[in-house]
Amino acid sequence: MKYVNEICDRGGTPDLAKITKGLPEKDKLRISQKTNAALFDGAADRPDKDFGPNTSRTAATLTGTGGQVTDLKSSEPNTPKFSQVAEFSLASAKNTQASTAKASSAPPCPLPGEIRVHCFCPNDKSKDWGMQCQSACTTILTTPGNCGWGIGIEIDWDKYTAGVKKLLKDLEKTIKDNINWIKEEIKKHREAWDQRKIDEWKERSKNLLTAFMVCNGKGGFRPQLNKYADAPCGVAACSKIHEETHIKDFKKSEKYKNWCVAPDGTNEPNGTIVAISDPPFHNNTECNAFTAGAACLESKRDKTPTTACKTFLTEQLNESNFKRLEFCKW
Repeated sequence: MKYVNEICDRGGTPDLAKITKGLPEKDKLRISQKTNAALFDGAADRPDKDFGPNTSRTAATLTGTGGQVTDLKSSEPNTPKFSQVAEFSLASAKNTQASTAKASSAPPCPLPGEIRVHCFCPNDKSKDWGMQCQSACTTILTTPGNCGWGIGIEIDWDKYTAGVKKLLKDLEKTIKDNINWIKEEIKKHREAWDQRKIDEWKERSKNLLTAFMVCNGKGGFRPQLNKYADAPCGVAACSKIHEETHIKDFKKSEKYKNWCVAPDGTNEPNGTIVAISDPPFHNNTECNAFTAGAACLESKRDKTPTTACKTFLTEQLNESNFKRLEFCKW
């Protein structure tokens, strides 16, 4: 009873199996019948005989208006009659069989738990592949040419290529313009830089000695550039070529190749100026030196990027050519 009370207090329905557990089958049946009677018609406990079979052979009757008794047949509502059960079917047997056969003939999807979907292009529903496995549909929709380039977008490759070419051409022009601008900026700055270097050198070298050849302290010769050691615009290199030409001439001369070695066999000190009194040899070696130096100055002038250096090298070249003509005429 405690179980029944708790269930009823909660508004639930007691479980008859628990209530009748352990009772004889006859008692279980009686309790079940009484409980069902109370649930369906709301009546209280009724005699067991009321639950026996009804053996009446008379037709069922209903009490009509005014207490008159009528039979059930005469009280049937006026409802349409259907002669064939098939009329209640939503689908014919033929269609049902065809549908079943079609579904059963489709091969299973390759992936576990994969379902079939209606496969068509999202941007063009006229491109329809019917029911497909999800993986197969994905492959179809992302294949170029089926629904555009994989994502439903048609690409005009001619227009795309033309656009890329134009972009590259514009980029190339921009890069060239930037490079040219950088070159111009460098040139402007270098122009000013070279001019400043030239002016500083001219001022600094006014009272310095010109270049000449000296002994190296080892019995040989070396150039002593003096004022031309840091001459700008490549003039220092050309001055070195001038003096190295003198050294070559001295080394080739049997008379002067050992000029830096004293009669006692000792070497002349490093820095000893080489000076000779031999006009023919002197004129010849100066002609060779100024010729080599002039060629160097001319090459530097033709390659220099700044106007300042071009002007300075032209000045040096004119001076060198003047002296070359003076010494070479002999």
